[in-house]
Amino acid sequence: VIKNVKEQSETQLFVDSPYVGLYRNSSSLYCKEMASLYAHIEMARTLKNSKAAVVMCGYRSNIEGVPTIYDAILGDDWMCLKLSDTVKNCMVVKAGEKKDRATEYVWTNRIPPERAKLHLSMIDYKEKISEDEYWEKIRQACLERRVDGKHIAEYCECYHRLYGKELIEI
Repeated sequence: VIKNVKEQSETQLFVDSPYVGLYRNSSSLYCKEMASLYAHIEMARTLKNSKAAVVMCGYRSNIEGVPTIYDAILGDDWMCLKLSDTVKNCMVVKAGEKKDRATEYVWTNRIPPERAKLHLSMIDYKEKISEDEYWEKIRQACLERRVDGKHIAEYCECYHRLYGKELIEI
């Protein structure tokens, strides 16, 4: 759908796919899952130069020093704005337990209207980082073991699929 309408400047896209599995508690929450980092890179690359107005929801990386992939893919004309904290609606809890809270963000290729400040921070959280810088920071975080083993494996698999070479030696 995105590929069919992204060149239409009169189109507005609200992209709320399952969030990157590396940035959430579980990567198997949905009937139709899209947890892989690779899938999100492909989606972001498709949206990057969209003429359509795009608002895309997601989480930022929650590991210190590990950047968020959308910041590296989406161009300088995109912004990342924080939504108010929300309850994790997909989280399953036992009776009487409370669901965790999460901070959600939106990436957009348009300047939001003034009234958006009722729901958005209006501070641009987007880190200015290239894809090469992104992968170098990921490499360092993996080598320093700031990333757990299964996530290291996913970063390595994704890097190999994208570039045909190894991110680190496992």
